[in-house]
Amino acid sequence: FEFTLFKYPEKLIAAVLDKTPDIACFSNYAWNLDLSYNVAARIKKRNPGLILIVGGPNYSTDAQEQQRFLEEHPLIDFCVFKEGEVAFAGLLQCLADNNFDVNTVKLVRPGGCHYLLDGKLVVGPPVERIKNLNDVPSPYLSGELDDFFDDKLVPIIQTSRGCPFSCTFCTEGLMYYNKISRRSTSLVYDEFCYIAQRKHPNIVDLHIADSNFGMYREDEDVAEAIAKVQKQYGWPEYLHTSTGKNQEERVLRVAKTVNKALRLAGSVQSLTNSVLANIKRKNISADQLMNLAIKARELGSNTYSEIILPLPGESRETHFKTIETVVNAKFNWVRLYTLMLLAGTEMSSRATRSQYAMTARYRVLPRCFGTYQFGSEAPVISAEIEEVCVATKDMSFEDYLECRLFHLTVEIFYNDSVASELVEFLNLFNISAFDWLLHIHNQRHFFPEALKRLYRQFYEETRDELWPSRKDLERFVRRNEAIGKYVSGELGKNLIFGYKALALRNVIKEVIGVAYNCSKALLKNRLPEVLAKYSSYLRELRQYSELKKLDLFNTASVFTAAFHYDFVALERLDFKSLPDGFDKPEGVEVSFFHTDEQKKIIEGALGVYGGDVVGISRILSKIHVSKIYRTLAEQNP
Repeated sequence: FEFTLFKYPEKLIAAVLDKTPDIACFSNYAWNLDLSYNVAARIKKRNPGLILIVGGPNYSTDAQEQQRFLEEHPLIDFCVFKEGEVAFAGLLQCLADNNFDVNTVKLVRPGGCHYLLDGKLVVGPPVERIKNLNDVPSPYLSGELDDFFDDKLVPIIQTSRGCPFSCTFCTEGLMYYNKISRRSTSLVYDEFCYIAQRKHPNIVDLHIADSNFGMYREDEDVAEAIAKVQKQYGWPEYLHTSTGKNQEERVLRVAKTVNKALRLAGSVQSLTNSVLANIKRKNISADQLMNLAIKARELGSNTYSEIILPLPGESRETHFKTIETVVNAKFNWVRLYTLMLLAGTEMSSRATRSQYAMTARYRVLPRCFGTYQFGSEAPVISAEIEEVCVATKDMSFEDYLECRLFHLTVEIFYNDSVASELVEFLNLFNISAFDWLLHIHNQRHFFPEALKRLYRQFYEETRDELWPSRKDLERFVRRNEAIGKYVSGELGKNLIFGYKALALRNVIKEVIGVAYNCSKALLKNRLPEVLAKYSSYLRELRQYSELKKLDLFNTASVFTAAFHYDFVALERLDFKSLPDGFDKPEGVEVSFFHTDEQKKIIEGALGVYGGDVVGISRILSKIHVSKIYRTLAEQNP
């Protein structure tokens, strides 16, 4: 076979206009189905004999839903089910053996393939999963992926496949994926080196597509391989992956080995016992995940937790309680998500929806939309639509919206250590980060007008992005004026990160001001003597915090200010000490600037993602933002 791989739709369209293919194969994910199918329709129009094959996890395990999917996408000739390498290769061989006659091949019933024949669903015999992933040739080492080493795409590698857990919201929660298959460390190391030698200088990241990286003994060998590559090539600086949900000590060893490039995940999703039972996560130790944060912090590693709203059985009160526990465990980030109802998961089944009275709505996936020129024909207009849960028998839609508002508070005021020096100060007097966050949230009606407007707009967009009908939303986004609003960023952004970007870029002084005013209010109510003693320190600490983050992505900005406390020394201690003994009565001039290394990170990220609100929001989700807060140094110390 002569084949070409494509990532960018524009390049695929240009190639198709130059030479129409005989077979077109598309991956099937929640974020690309609509675009793939619409482009495929244009190709099929040019070549009615085109054989269209799709495969991927965005496909139900329910026969009735499978039939409906294929009926709604009648141009699809074959859908490869579950793990695809063996089934897809077998299908191509079967096509070649039968002169590429689709009707003849459908009578053969190729393994691992689903399709319609005379209007009825045909399910080919199951294909056994690959036990040794080394049996699949490396697309990197063969050179097939060389064209994708540009300044936009981040390389991705899989070292193991499968997951031993049964989470109902995840496609890998099914028994089919329960056993783990692996690739050898030597092969993975060769790929690491291959990528390091060819990647664009702006690309400092690596994605590892494992479900529980760091949980298995072999992962320690992979971590050693990564460390060896880091030493030789200075890459990767950041690893994006889902870390192991058990075996905390091994996960910590892996994190230490890769030189803090790894964000450690304590992805609890919920800490409500009944909810964990409902979503089949009882074999995952929540205590281990929480301990992970504490021990990782001691190593200096970054940690994050993930929480999903609204899981079956979760109420507003229990959801807030989970957030409280996670925040007070001092995770660096707390990522808060709306529950996606993914095809092929138990969560999206009719039985689960009925049992928990789940209310579903539809919205356009962030950044998964666009208008694509197709020669002299009308442009291809595409938008990917996801189904999400916004209410259950235990949580009303109004409570869902209130929880999402609190998610914004956590994102703006807590994540990325926006006010970590203040949080540490409050902790010294047993005022928890969660109490502080909740106080901030309850004061939102009294925020400065610009910040209050930001919250109001977030609430309205969170409510208005949801549609009760997929068909109505599809019709809306197909309109030229509507898709234009998505492309411009007016609609369709990731709201949490989008509004975080707006806050960081436009109202950071107001954010810092609210953070400090609310802390002073808590101290005045609980410990007035502490407030009286440290009021001047808090005033200067607020200015320190502002200058670290003001105009953050402008690497040319340098600020100076006079202080009466040794903030350079306090920062080295992560502000875990009271300022007593760190005062400088005569005052000292301090400059705030970006180091060359920080400038490199910022300029590289801006080059990859752009400097508008959408670009900044993507940067916030990709890099350790606290690493680019300005460095400070005393002038003439």
